[in-house]
Amino acid sequence: MTVAVPAGTPGSVAEVLDRAAATAPDAPALVVGEEVTTFSRLRAGARALAGGLRSLGVGPGDHVAVWMPNGEPYVRAFYAAAYAGAVLVPMNTWHTPRELGYCLAQSDARVLLAEPDVPGTDAGAVLAELLPRLGTAEGPVTGFLSPQFPQLRAVVVDDRRLSGAVGSVTGPCPDPPDPRRAGDPAYILYTSGTTGAAKGVVLPADGVLADATLFGERLGITSGDRYYCPVPLFHAGGAIFVLLAAHVRGAAVVTHTRFDPVRALAAIRRHGCRITGGFEVTHLRLLDALDADPGPVPLEAAWWVGPASSCERVEKALGARLMNLYGMTEASGNVTATPLDRPLAERATTMGVVLAERVVEVVDPSSGEPVPAGEAGEIRVSGWGLMSGYYRMPDRAAEKLDERGRLRTGDLGTLDDDGVLRFAGRADDALKVGGENVAPQEVEEVLTGHPAVEEIVVAGVPDPVYGHAVVAAARLRPGAHADGEALRAWARERLASYKVPRRIAVVDDFPRTSTGKIRRREVAARLEQR
Repeated sequence: MTVAVPAGTPGSVAEVLDRAAATAPDAPALVVGEEVTTFSRLRAGARALAGGLRSLGVGPGDHVAVWMPNGEPYVRAFYAAAYAGAVLVPMNTWHTPRELGYCLAQSDARVLLAEPDVPGTDAGAVLAELLPRLGTAEGPVTGFLSPQFPQLRAVVVDDRRLSGAVGSVTGPCPDPPDPRRAGDPAYILYTSGTTGAAKGVVLPADGVLADATLFGERLGITSGDRYYCPVPLFHAGGAIFVLLAAHVRGAAVVTHTRFDPVRALAAIRRHGCRITGGFEVTHLRLLDALDADPGPVPLEAAWWVGPASSCERVEKALGARLMNLYGMTEASGNVTATPLDRPLAERATTMGVVLAERVVEVVDPSSGEPVPAGEAGEIRVSGWGLMSGYYRMPDRAAEKLDERGRLRTGDLGTLDDDGVLRFAGRADDALKVGGENVAPQEVEEVLTGHPAVEEIVVAGVPDPVYGHAVVAAARLRPGAHADGEALRAWARERLASYKVPRRIAVVDDFPRTSTGKIRRREVAARLEQR
């Protein structure tokens, strides 16, 4: 069932760029290092590439995979798919050949657009391994390439080692395709895949555009702003929270091919970036750069995902008001956010209020009925912007929706009488210690308050007597010193005895996804082995 999006949502992704180019053709749309791309130049390049995609046989509804780092080629491809009426399938640039091959095959991509220079990856070697014919053909191949990828008809990449690849494609931009229904898919975004194979989340354009529009409004983006993007554009946060949110409002995106805190701080200062955002680790690394190079920073607002103690520290250091948020790819990105005019105490400790015309409920997981205000339960989401499903995984998609069509988030939280959402952890992270419930997030909040702790992960390991034993791993701030016993002593002063970790390991860093999120299950598995 299609749910109407709020009024004021752009009619299509192509309309976003058309409107920005018509309003301010010479204004910057994208800044990458020294390269500045205006809205008019970006539109012309995207339309020419859309014509090239059509010449390769791409039609409305076909899937176009993009394996590129942040930069003008990626953004051009992002909009070209929209002009061609295709479904965009962004690929993670940190993927191994096995992971890339899985997503490329699972998505049924017809064309792959790639860059020869992917930081940290020999893209040409990876493509030659996946598609040997690219390295042996006597000329560009625009037909069947491999039985592993039966739908793939062309790879567009400028790499001399790949004689079978198409170096570049351009052509007359097609007339706009027949108007697509509001719920038609526009993106397939692959989840991080921290548990099992990655799932391709199918998102309709109207939901993504509504989310980007409302997100930008709440973050206070205005025409002419410079918005620094530290996150990958292939990620929902980069595509929706940054690229579309900025361009809907006529702002420029400033970024690098891969995030480096020193370069990021320099770019923020040089270009007068007023807006940024990212996960906790991104902001903490930016603070490390600021400690090494102190001075004024023009930032005024930033979106944020992280604990309260770090939020307060980051806001004070950057001088930018932080907008805490809650969301997931399956809901087109953002669901709730804290208004920037709310006190820091509220913005640090809550997920804010729901975006216009979306519905968030906290329910009893067993019955699906709402629980009283302030009582913990599972967060479920309904209204516009929900995924159409997981591509070619109907059973997994059906498990994600309840009998009322609400998205099962698997997250625990509370809603107060004013509709403010508080996050209480993952439902499957809850621990039972001697019959007592322990929320890992509560223990993490306490330990993150220790002056030496930068990041903490709390998990449970099996215990034959108590069911679970609480354990933790901590990453310390640069130059700080503390051992596990000192951190346990801190926890004992602030938590009931059954919540205090039995042991705390001090580590140099955590295993992470490509977007910087900690792979919590992997950390828990390592703690169990100690």
